[in-house]
Amino acid sequence: MYNMIQKVAKSLARFIESTGFIKENPEITIEMVVFGCNILISTFLGWAIVLILSLKWGVFLEGIIFIISFSLIRYFAGGFHAKHGEVCTSIYIGIFIATTFLSKNMESLWVLELLTGCMFIPFCHFAPVGTAKNKVPLLKERAKKRKSIISVILLFLIFSLLPAGSTYKKYGLLAILWCELMVVMGVLQKVVRQ
Repeated sequence: MYNMIQKVAKSLARFIESTGFIKENPEITIEMVVFGCNILISTFLGWAIVLILSLKWGVFLEGIIFIISFSLIRYFAGGFHAKHGEVCTSIYIGIFIATTFLSKNMESLWVLELLTGCMFIPFCHFAPVGTAKNKVPLLKERAKKRKSIISVILLFLIFSLLPAGSTYKKYGLLAILWCELMVVMGVLQKVVRQ
């Protein structure tokens, strides 16, 4: 699947190059455009698979809540990064499958709320987490830190106010918890690679 995504990304990049966009913007290279197209395709593929699975399992709105919550926090906070897009997409789909399993088998929500609240402390300390190649500049880091903390607080408050048995609440809180874990895993990943 990775080769197929790469081929489509290269085709899209060549099309963008043919429009003159890269010539007009000398700071942008064809490799950067291929990389961006690759990420875009992988992201849309992950979203599509999650939506298809959520439709099949009868949790479509929960799937949308998961996608929005997870994507919003990950955008600002960063975290664990796989070396290849297909691994990242596979992990994302695996997290959604785990979320669906956990939400169907979870009796007590207070444990989830407690875990999510406790993980917020290291999340606030470490977010945002960039990569070795893509370090977050200090000013952007401060802005992203504020945005990631605000997004987690707002989403946590919204989902905490939902009724106790609500599957929306479970999917939303699990999405937050996964993102918090991904930030901690991202820090561990940086430590191991150094």
